[in-house]
Amino acid sequence: MQNIDMAKDWLPPLPRTPDCKFIRILKIAKPEDSSDQEIVCSIEIINISQDTDFTALSYVWGVSPSLTKTIRCNGSIVYVGTNCWSALWHLRNGYYSDDPSVSGGSRDIMTIWVDSICINQQDLKEKESQLKLMADIYSLARQVYVWLGEGTTESDAAMGYLSKAGFQEALVETGEHQYEIPRRNLFRLRQAWKICTYQMKGILPPLWKHGTELLSIYFPSHMLCDPAALRDICSRTWASRIWTFQEILLSPRPLLCCGTKTLSWRSFIHGITFLAVATSYTLSPVEYRWRNIVTLWAYVQDSCEPQNISGSQQLRFQTYLCDYELFVDRTMAAYALCKVTIACLVLLTICFCVAFSTGLWEGSILLNVNRSTEAWITEFILGLSLVLVLASIMVVSLYTIMSSIDFALGLDDNEREGLLGRVNIDVRDAIIYEIATRKATNPKDKSFGLRAILSKIGPQLDHPNYDKDLRQIYHELFVRLLDWSESLNLLLFCGSSTISTLPSWMPNWAIDYDQSWINHKALTSQGGFGGVFFRTPSHWSLTDNEELVVRGVHVGRISRCCGKFHETSTTDHVSDEQSHLHNISMIHGLMRSYRDGEWTPTTKLDCHRILLHWERNKDPKQDRQRLKEWGRMMRRTSIMPDASMSALAYLRSNTECFEFHIDMCNDLARRGRTLFLTEPSTLGIGNGPTNIQVDDLVTLVVGVSKPLILQTHGTRYRLKGFAEMEYESSLALKVQIDRRVLMDQSIGGWEDFGAEMQPRYKMVIY
Repeated sequence: MQNIDMAKDWLPPLPRTPDCKFIRILKIAKPEDSSDQEIVCSIEIINISQDTDFTALSYVWGVSPSLTKTIRCNGSIVYVGTNCWSALWHLRNGYYSDDPSVSGGSRDIMTIWVDSICINQQDLKEKESQLKLMADIYSLARQVYVWLGEGTTESDAAMGYLSKAGFQEALVETGEHQYEIPRRNLFRLRQAWKICTYQMKGILPPLWKHGTELLSIYFPSHMLCDPAALRDICSRTWASRIWTFQEILLSPRPLLCCGTKTLSWRSFIHGITFLAVATSYTLSPVEYRWRNIVTLWAYVQDSCEPQNISGSQQLRFQTYLCDYELFVDRTMAAYALCKVTIACLVLLTICFCVAFSTGLWEGSILLNVNRSTEAWITEFILGLSLVLVLASIMVVSLYTIMSSIDFALGLDDNEREGLLGRVNIDVRDAIIYEIATRKATNPKDKSFGLRAILSKIGPQLDHPNYDKDLRQIYHELFVRLLDWSESLNLLLFCGSSTISTLPSWMPNWAIDYDQSWINHKALTSQGGFGGVFFRTPSHWSLTDNEELVVRGVHVGRISRCCGKFHETSTTDHVSDEQSHLHNISMIHGLMRSYRDGEWTPTTKLDCHRILLHWERNKDPKQDRQRLKEWGRMMRRTSIMPDASMSALAYLRSNTECFEFHIDMCNDLARRGRTLFLTEPSTLGIGNGPTNIQVDDLVTLVVGVSKPLILQTHGTRYRLKGFAEMEYESSLALKVQIDRRVLMDQSIGGWEDFGAEMQPRYKMVIY
């Protein structure tokens, strides 16, 4: 056998015919034994313009570039990554074990496209030509296997739960990824009753021999699956890479695979949607990312197939998703009704028993002392039953009437749009956020890895060319995204460039923005920031000198800013003492400068945005109390002679306040943020990047959801980053008064606006 390092004969050359779309595929042989560690395959060339009988693999190459595993391909030993080998081994065994979820019912040999094997990675020209076909490969493949990695006990539990969550076992499949949505009130009431009875499983089975059978129902409460198990499956590296994002959105038929377990895309869609809509379970950031993927996938699939395959018989998926969310919402409303009904019935039972036992029913036959005990009990049971039945009928009838009226009114398109995703995800800003926060080994892949999907939904990028300068690639990506999205929220990712040749208004997409302070839930929600001029008509232009001209208003000047915060351990370790003193000293300095030392942080969420990163999943009430107590301690100690040591001693005496202090300082340190004050002081305290300086300007820019920090250079500005302001909401409300005039595009020039909003500028950012 030949070795990959010595020969390339195992990789047949691709035809160079312009009009044809040739790719290589692997044909994996059936093993004699499923435990066989050797993977044997052949490689063939097909034209996907004519032959679409193949599958594709979406996976992560791995953190380590080393190729430590081998497969036998066309008689040659081919070295592959561990994750690639693991995916092929599990899929091969599942395919040939007649697992219908993997094989799709096919009895043919397993054919699969794997990018790291089927593309000559050393030939950049071939790689560029094959990248042009990515949209076709993943959209035409019979099935796309989404390999999440090796399975664990937690991931197995999560996969099992998601396959049932959202009443899926009680629904009838219709279409490839849809269920028939029941519209009968009786169905929803039955499911709601199952939820109630399930919660009685610890009570009923010991009392009734059929109790266990009765309570083994279809609905899985989210408590059946440990939240840590859900986070295990949702936090896999696959969900953080740029290439995999494109692959899942392009595929109309994905299949999630984790170890030996598989999960249909239909089940995952309904499971994650159910968690987001129906329960009190709060999605973690990693789960919320998957929720975004589902919403964006629905948008892309509807965009690619506007009429859908089955015409009027098949709902557009975004419309269907709205209807499913409404069904879940109404079923949970029925569940709430069942709980209230049960509580009322219990109360009626108690009242009836009291009334019966005290003889309040004068003249009743029950007062006949000659009645036997059996007759007395019979009358009691009949009377109680009558009361409870009548009460139940009244409650259910009222619910049925209200639901029937609700269904008769139906949903119009605007109501569906408002319901979709519950948070009304803004698709364009969600796409931008995913581009910024996903990772790529090659910085140029931040553009190339999204070209196929972007070309389907709007922005047309040039064909991949690895000879292009990185600056040119990023410039093209920024301009095309800006033209398409009409949102200057792209500027929220600017100001922290490590490439000196990039303008300050151009994001350095190679930076890990996943560690930024940006709240992606707010960014990807329409109007979620309550931005001043969010989603207004475009007020920007690019000059020949690569200067970005925007419109905005300066609202303040930085008068004082802290330095860099030091990160400490979460425990009070002696080695962290100097870092604690450094952090406390900076906060005290800020307090003394603000309102003559009388500052105590408010307990509003506005202040939480500034001091604690939004991902912290704490109890809001507890956080407000900790914030208030922490502020009181810091204010008291700021006037002491040895302020820092006194504050540290105070904090150590209060565990919750010290924990809050450590969380706050670590959040600021890890995400490269600092605190600052402004003039006028009515803006309150702010949070900005560590590169800000005194006299930098806090500016509201048309089309940006957050205030920006600009540094003056003559008549031009350098963008430092965005700011979180304590009184941002009230400031936005004040400026919003003139928004109607601002959005009037018939006004000829910026200088024509009223004097009450001065100073206004055309701002040149370079």
